[in-house]
Amino acid sequence: MSRPLLGGWCAAVLLTIGGCASTGATTTSADGVHAGTHHRSSHNSDRSTTRPLAQFASTTGGLSLITEPGPGDRPFIALIDSARRSIRMTMYELEDQRIEQALAIAASRDVHVMVLLDHGYYGAGRPGNQAAYDYLRAHGVTVAWAPTYFALVHQKSIVTDRRIAVVMTLNLTPAYYSSSRDFAVLDRRPADVAAIARVFDADLRGQRIHPGTGSGDLLWSSGAQTKTRLRLTAWRPKPAPRKDVTLRGERSLSPHSHACVRPT
Repeated sequence: MSRPLLGGWCAAVLLTIGGCASTGATTTSADGVHAGTHHRSSHNSDRSTTRPLAQFASTTGGLSLITEPGPGDRPFIALIDSARRSIRMTMYELEDQRIEQALAIAASRDVHVMVLLDHGYYGAGRPGNQAAYDYLRAHGVTVAWAPTYFALVHQKSIVTDRRIAVVMTLNLTPAYYSSSRDFAVLDRRPADVAAIARVFDADLRGQRIHPGTGSGDLLWSSGAQTKTRLRLTAWRPKPAPRKDVTLRGERSLSPHSHACVRPT
């Protein structure tokens, strides 16, 4: 289920826990939705069952951990539904019609929705993302293919209202929700969120930049600083209660619970 990461953006939770259920990277301001013939009403029919985002994750130090299999796409729909001003999504594979509809609904209520999708090896094309691209574009979402100077854009991340960033090991591909071990980290640390949004905006413009490390714990592939790599190598978790799925480390969770989002 894992795919090659040659020269592309990679968004992963730095836990040495990341799996990838199937085989995205960055951020700017814009509103949008998407179009196509393959998605329609499943999101609307299930909206009444959407729980608050906090119920899907355990939280400490501004970080929240979501573990799959389990909630599937519900935490991400809740996050999209909570947006009031802007949504920035970078996704390697987007095949979830409920997510696409949630993005379209957000755009219809004047949230600036921006989506970057991977377009295959050096832009050779990714048929699995075409339907999502067409649907979002038809529904007012600002949608674009990721820069072709990356071999692949393997990043999976969402930023809402410049307040919350989600860095994921999973793609938004329903076929794998029930069977794959994956994680998503919700990051509310302002410096981290700003750094991820800044990279998204640059990628949307096709502008190469040197990504920031946020509060010091963001690792981008490629381009990761040696010092950050050493912190990851040296990190050792402290014991945690048996039922406590919150990540616990030494000084901070950052080295192991944050985004990895630069080309390899």
